[in-house]
Amino acid sequence: MQAFDLEVGMSLDRELGELESRFWKGTRNFYDEHLAAEARAVYPEPAGILDRQAIVDAIDDLARWEQIELRDMAVIEPAPGVAMVTYRAEARRAGDDKAHEAFVGSVYVKEDGAWKLAFNQQTPV
Repeated sequence: MQAFDLEVGMSLDRELGELESRFWKGTRNFYDEHLAAEARAVYPEPAGILDRQAIVDAIDDLARWEQIELRDMAVIEPAPGVAMVTYRAEARRAGDDKAHEAFVGSVYVKEDGAWKLAFNQQTPV
């Protein structure tokens, strides 16, 4: 069961774009529900390489992003049940003077009929 409703027949681009946006602002429960069983992430230091549990745990320690802009998004499905998303992100937390800007890549897999985030990587711009 997903934490939000997706329109029947929603395009893959739109569905994964919505998921990406929600990950930027998501709660621990959202992450726990929408990460793949063997999820991994690669972020700049000090975070580094994170496994699924470390990703979920990190949500408790970080202020969530309040403003996000995702540009130049591209979605491809190189194999059934596997999708890749790339884009440029600009995000701000409350009180931040400077925006966080990064090139972002995500890999999704179908698990139990739903798209789950298996891998996410950010390269600061």
